[in-house]
Amino acid sequence: MARIVVYTNPLDRIYVPRVGWPPVIGTYLLCLGLRDLVLRGHRFRIVKEPKPVGADLAILHTDCTIADDEYVGLSSHFEHAVNFIKDISKRKVSKSLLARTDAWSGRVIVKSDLNYGGAVEVRRNEEAQKRGLPIPYPGAEVKPSYDIYDSIDAAPDAVWEDRGLVVEKFLPELDPEGYATRTWVFMGDKWSCMRHVSTEPIVKARGIVKSERIEPSPEIFEERKRLGMDFGKFDYVEHEGRTVLLDANRTPGIPNVPRRIRRIEGRNIADGLLGILKGR
Repeated sequence: MARIVVYTNPLDRIYVPRVGWPPVIGTYLLCLGLRDLVLRGHRFRIVKEPKPVGADLAILHTDCTIADDEYVGLSSHFEHAVNFIKDISKRKVSKSLLARTDAWSGRVIVKSDLNYGGAVEVRRNEEAQKRGLPIPYPGAEVKPSYDIYDSIDAAPDAVWEDRGLVVEKFLPELDPEGYATRTWVFMGDKWSCMRHVSTEPIVKARGIVKSERIEPSPEIFEERKRLGMDFGKFDYVEHEGRTVLLDANRTPGIPNVPRRIRRIEGRNIADGLLGILKGR
């Protein structure tokens, strides 16, 4: 029987999976894997402070762009530590960033530097304010939209002056029906990968016209190695034969898919965690 500890921030909203009916599993993909492990007889606990505890495996699951050093430093206390990485901001993840003086003649896309457009940081600020605690991210704002411009020069001055935004080369994966994005979910040596096609250049769930299961691109494994992630979700494209990582998420939510698919995803995550324990 494995003992697993999941570290979260006190301001995070993660719920303990309950075995029984109805199945209460929270909103995070990790919860599906934890519930599967409980059904197999393993145990886990959630700890909302950066203190060492006894466990066979530890997972850092802080739903924010930049993790606190006190949490990241806990990895040295465990033989098996999953996702004890500090930074998944666009400035850390992207290889397509542009400066205003760069010689780039193609289209550009403007994004928030923070994951989820900064929504998590704003939510934490609101929760801290309710509890009478110090605001952890002063000045944080939600910047949810993605704006595409024909050139560097077409991007407004305000974009370049806002440190909360980044400008990237717009490198789409074209499809006869529009634009495609690939989504790779992984835990240890287990993963699943989908290719989604939309009529819109920004591929979102509401605009998807078809989806198919695919094998992940070989180069995306190198991106995972570069960022040091054991668990998460990568959004990427294949642009003119080159793999381009768009986004890295270490606390993915549960996708809006049938229950049968959710069970498969949960089993994959559980198997991946047990594989990490076995040194795979």
